[in-house]
Amino acid sequence: MASGLNEFLTSLAAPIGEFRARPIYEPEGDSLLFYARDEQSYAKRINSLLTVFLSTHDNSLVGCEVKGVQRMLKIGGDFGVLVHDEKVRLGFFLAFALMPPPENPELEQLGDEVKQFEDVELDRQELCLASRV
Repeated sequence: MASGLNEFLTSLAAPIGEFRARPIYEPEGDSLLFYARDEQSYAKRINSLLTVFLSTHDNSLVGCEVKGVQRMLKIGGDFGVLVHDEKVRLGFFLAFALMPPPENPELEQLGDEVKQFEDVELDRQELCLASRV
């Protein structure tokens, strides 16, 4: 039994493939996750829709999570936002996520900093579901 547990724990530590900066949609939480760098990080909640991931090494921005994606798409469609080429930029979702003020005013700068991810494209054909990662 002990050797089986050791093998299991070793398999969890095995590399799962090469890192690629790409958005991941998690249907259970209806959220988009994006990591720009493969670096150990911790989460800091900006508001109810946006969480940023900061490097444990130097506190620089590593990625973000946007919650409520389906609702954002519905609201965007209600206002006539059309997606012509099966792609939408992460900035579309960040605009919604940055509307509620930060829950802690000291985090406002991080909300501005996350705008560097605005041009990341989400290609419907390539968007990776979290269950497939």
